[in-house]
Amino acid sequence: MEVPVKKQESSEIEHASDRAQYVPEVDIYESENGVVVLADLPGAVKESVNITVDQGVLSIHARSGVELPPCSELRYAETGFGDFSRQFRLGADVDRDKMEASLVDGVLKLFIPKSDWAKTRKIEVK
Repeated sequence: MEVPVKKQESSEIEHASDRAQYVPEVDIYESENGVVVLADLPGAVKESVNITVDQGVLSIHARSGVELPPCSELRYAETGFGDFSRQFRLGADVDRDKMEASLVDGVLKLFIPKSDWAKTRKIEVK
């Protein structure tokens, strides 16, 4: 039985792998203090999550699923084994040094604070 897999569609170079490649669904919202990214990473554990910022690009990578024991054959699966990968370009108004991440119940929460100079502030007229 073949399980449908949501493949990553990209013009980038494809990596050869026997694992499925997933594009995690995300919700992004902004507040006065920063941006929050919520990414669905079902089956991933915090040790498998890798978050990097390189040249203004935020990359989220994670590995999901339980590895099969050697000499085993998967007979039926409703969940997939695979890798999650997603990238976003960050604006110049974020403080990359104060980013925070947590993973709870397969949902990655990434807080990206705004730089102090980018926050709205009231200027008092004297």
